[in-house]
Amino acid sequence: MEHNRKEAAGAPVAEAERADMELRGADAERDEAGHRGGTALPSRGKRKRIVLTGGGTTGHVSVNLALIPGLLADGWSVHYIGSRDGIERSLIEPIDGVTYHSVSTGKLRRYWDRKNVTDALRVGKGLVQAASLIRKLKPDVVFSKGGFVSVPVVLAAKLNRVPAIIHESDVTPGLANRIAIPCATAVCTTFPETAAYIKSAKVVQAGPLVRPELYSGDAERGRRLCGFDRSRPVLLVMGGSLGSRRLNEAIYEALPELLPRWQVVHLRGKGQAAAPAAAPAQAAAAAAPRDPALQPSGPIVRIGGAPIAPAAGGDLGPTAPADGRSATGAEASRPAGTGGSEEAEGGGSELMEATDGYRSFEYLSEELPDVLALADAVLSRAGANAIFELLALRKPMLLVPLTLAQSRGDQIRNAASFEAAGLARVLPEEKLSTVTLMQELRALADSGPELDARMAAAAPADPLPLLHRLIRDAAERRG
Repeated sequence: MEHNRKEAAGAPVAEAERADMELRGADAERDEAGHRGGTALPSRGKRKRIVLTGGGTTGHVSVNLALIPGLLADGWSVHYIGSRDGIERSLIEPIDGVTYHSVSTGKLRRYWDRKNVTDALRVGKGLVQAASLIRKLKPDVVFSKGGFVSVPVVLAAKLNRVPAIIHESDVTPGLANRIAIPCATAVCTTFPETAAYIKSAKVVQAGPLVRPELYSGDAERGRRLCGFDRSRPVLLVMGGSLGSRRLNEAIYEALPELLPRWQVVHLRGKGQAAAPAAAPAQAAAAAAPRDPALQPSGPIVRIGGAPIAPAAGGDLGPTAPADGRSATGAEASRPAGTGGSEEAEGGGSELMEATDGYRSFEYLSEELPDVLALADAVLSRAGANAIFELLALRKPMLLVPLTLAQSRGDQIRNAASFEAAGLARVLPEEKLSTVTLMQELRALADSGPELDARMAAAAPADPLPLLHRLIRDAAERRG
C-alpha cells in the first residue's frame, strides 16, 4: 500500500501506530498460511516484524537491500529506520512493502570539533525517537548495517529488550559499530581477521554479501549506454557512492594517456563535478587515430578476457576481442533495481559526448550491473562491499584506499588484505599520479590469467541463507 511507504519524519510515533494497525489487519490471512524461504516462520497469530537500519553511504545500506526481497517473500513486516536526508532514504523509500521512518542523527567524530556538541544533541534526540519507534513497532528483531544513524536504533533495541544483529563489513569495526556491539546479540563479520578486533562470542563469520542483481548484467547494454566500441578494453572508475575528488582529479589528468589504451567509464559520485572542459578535448586529441606504422605489433597479453597489445614505445595498447563478444562475455537479462542513474531519472547527469571513449556519470543504479559486465578492469576505492562484489564478479582491481588523514584506516586494511591474498593491486593515494597509474594498470594487465585463477578460487559463498537463519532464530527465541 502506498501509504505504508511514507516517511515518518516529524511524527514517528503517530506513523508507527498507523503502520502497526494497518499491517496487523492487512496481513493476518497471509500470516496464518505461513511462508516459504530461509526466514519462513510458523504461524503465531501475528506477522513477524523486523526493523532494518544503516545509512550514510551505499555500503551501509547494501546488505539490507539484499535482505529485503527474501524478508518480504517470507511474510515479514519490514520497517527501516534511517536519517531524513541520507542516501538510505532514496534507496529504501521507493521499495514497496517497506515502511521508512526517519530519526535525528549526527556525526560521531574521533577528533575535537565544535560540531561535536550539536551532533551529540542530535544523537540524543535520535535515541529518544528510536526508542519511541521500537516501543510502538514492537519488532521481533533489529538488523543493523552500521553508520551513525544505526547507533540510536541499536541502543533503543537494547533498552526495549529487542535482539539486535549487527553486520560489519570492514576488517576493523567502525566507530558506530564499536559503540553498538555491546548491545548486540550477534555480530556478523566479512573478513575472518575481524574476530581479533571484537573478541566476543557474539561473532559469526558470515562472509561478504553480493547483491544478486550484479550477476545479471549485460555487457552489450553497458556498451550501448556508454557509446563504446570494441577497439579498446574498458576501465571502470568508481570512488564510492559519494565519489572521490582526488580520484576524479587523477583521472582527468590522466585521460590523455588513458584513452589511447582504454575506454573509460567514470562514476564520479553524487554531487561531484564533471571534468573541466579542457581535459576531454586534450584526451580526445591524444586518442585520435595514429600512423599505422606506429601501431603495436608486439605479443598480446590479456586482462579480464580483453586482449591488450604493447603499443609503440613499450606502452599498452588494445585490440578487439577475436570472438566479437564483449570482453567479459556477460549475457543475461537486465535486473530490476530500486532506481536509475541520475541521467535516466531526468536529474541531469552529464555525459562527456565530446570525447570518444570517455563517459561520465554521477552514479548508476539500474544500469550498474551492465557497466560492471562491460568492464575489463576497475579502479576503485577499497570499501569492503565494493571490493568483495568486484571479487565475486572476477574483475581485476586497482585499489586506491582512503588515507589515514581521511579515514580511520579501514580501507587501507581492506586493501592490504586483498593485496596479501594476490586478489588486487594497491596504489596508495599519496603516490597516485598519471605515471604511477599507468604503471599499475600495465602491471594489472600482466597478471591476467594468474589473477583470474586466484579470484575464481577465492570467490565468496553466499551468506544470505546464514543471515536469514540468524534473523529467524533471534525472532523465535524472543517469541
